[in-house]
Amino acid sequence: MEKGGELTSPRVKRNKTKQTQGDTTYVPKKTQQPEWADWKLPAQTELLLLWAISNSKERGIYGLDIQRAIAQCSGGNESISVGTLYSILKRLRKKGLVDSYEGDPIAGGAKRQYYFLTATGKSVVDYSKCFIARLSEWSPTH
Repeated sequence: MEKGGELTSPRVKRNKTKQTQGDTTYVPKKTQQPEWADWKLPAQTELLLLWAISNSKERGIYGLDIQRAIAQCSGGNESISVGTLYSILKRLRKKGLVDSYEGDPIAGGAKRQYYFLTATGKSVVDYSKCFIARLSEWSPTH
């Protein structure tokens, strides 16, 4: 995420200078750290799934629609198997980046699971998009 012109980073050190504000003493941070600051960015495929889910807005997205999004957005050059898709979704859920709910039964009786980003998942997506934008503009200074 970008805050005050700076990209927040999982490895930002806290400023040890104490300041007082009213009756409260606090240690200001150089930048606001995301909740997941102990982690590294998720692997490429996890990020692709997170980005696809982030575009689903409020109602969430069905797993097979995520699979379709990966194929369509890559012009058919990328694909993900159903087994891999649900394995990654399970891992993302365990990390607290996504959650799901059961939708109404469809014709034939099966209930669909709809996936959506948690607040932490949104933070990861925002950070990764900002990071990639900054990296695409970066050039060595030597």
